[in-house]
Amino acid sequence: MSNAIELNPLVGFDDIRFGMLEPHVVSLLGEPSTRSTDEAGDVVLEFASPQLECGFSSDDGGRLTSLTVLDSCFQLHGTGVVGMTSDALIALGETCPTPFVVAFEEFPALDARSCDVDALSMLFWLSEDAVTAVSLFPAHDEQRDTWRWPSATAE
Repeated sequence: MSNAIELNPLVGFDDIRFGMLEPHVVSLLGEPSTRSTDEAGDVVLEFASPQLECGFSSDDGGRLTSLTVLDSCFQLHGTGVVGMTSDALIALGETCPTPFVVAFEEFPALDARSCDVDALSMLFWLSEDAVTAVSLFPAHDEQRDTWRWPSATAE
């Protein structure tokens, strides 16, 4: 897919919003290439174009609680994120509207490292100094231990 898709931290992207149910997401994105369910009943839909994983939590009524993007068409503030170097990620963190400090956690067994951006509920995964995946989550209310769904979530 060559068209740029802008990520909206804490919300989703395009018409995809955290808190949606699986049938609504499928109606917008089409049928996934794979669908899996884990022991807890959580569902993951994998899409081939654009490369994307949508996670639905059984604890939250089957609502969309995670998005993992693996395709270079996804952008954050007009900048492509998958494939960017660690230096470019640091620069993005300094210049985006919600600035963030990039601190990496190393995972030697995986030959990877991650960068968790709490303010945006995003997690960047890097391998060989390039972002390979970005996971997004809705805002989380720590006191109530609940998700704060975007206001535009529609069923």
